[in-house]
Amino acid sequence: MYFFIADEVQTGIARTGKLLACEWERFRPDVLILGKALSGGLYPISAVLADDDIMLTVKPGEHGSTFGREPCGRSCCHCSTGSGEG
Repeated sequence: MYFFIADEVQTGIARTGKLLACEWERFRPDVLILGKALSGGLYPISAVLADDDIMLTVKPGEHGSTFGREPCGRSCCHCSTGSGEG
């Protein structure tokens, strides 16, 4: 089985004129990696997006992140995206 993984750390969140650079080619990747702009430039955070059939195969402890589970990063993300108070 093969997956197409789009690394949109540099290009995602409207940096190319569309929300995601993949949208220019009308392409939907299997896995999408985002970063930088998620916190509005306030704090280094990242995200991996995929459908449940992919994400549910990853078990706790099988993945990692430099700033994973960091409360400050989570708060910055919530505030910059308007998804909560932080």
